[in-house]
Amino acid sequence: MPIHIPKLTFQQIADAAAACSKKHSDGSIPVPIEDIVDVGYRLDLVEEPDLEARFSTLAFITRDLKEIRVDKTVYTRQPYRMRFSLAHELGHLVLHEAVYKQLPFRNSREWKQSMNDLGKADYDELEWQADTFGRLLLVPPNEIQAGFGAAAKALASAGSSFKQLSRSSQDYTVKALAKSFEVSTGTIWYRLRDENLI
Repeated sequence: MPIHIPKLTFQQIADAAAACSKKHSDGSIPVPIEDIVDVGYRLDLVEEPDLEARFSTLAFITRDLKEIRVDKTVYTRQPYRMRFSLAHELGHLVLHEAVYKQLPFRNSREWKQSMNDLGKADYDELEWQADTFGRLLLVPPNEIQAGFGAAAKALASAGSSFKQLSRSSQDYTVKALAKSFEVSTGTIWYRLRDENLI
């Protein structure tokens, strides 16, 4: 029997991320994703050696939705990738609980096979939704608007704007925002576009 993948809009995902944040976060930046996952959802984090090398993934949530398995190197040495992986996997729990309960996997190898069996279109839809949730949770709308607004104001007082900057100078501004949110610069670029700030 085919597995139904919900078709969620950006706004539906944004609403789910906002509800999650309101219930499990105090509004601080950087968002305390580890506490949200651990205390808010009682998910266990389990290191798994070479997960990325073996299965081209940084993390996955187990079928029973009780554990997030994370590549050991990411877990111990790559905090920004770790934070996004947790937010992404939490997105699967919040958005895709019914989907995961239908998937027949018990370990990382079977998880990979289940993802392959979904087919590219359905897998891409699931991943887009979880990525979008993760970005919205870690970089909430009001906070990115305020952060970018402060940067834009500083540029305006110097007689410039973000659009007038060279790409390297834009990257410098984005890196500063990324550092404050403890996310990658790629995540910030996505969020700036999502919010029509650039």
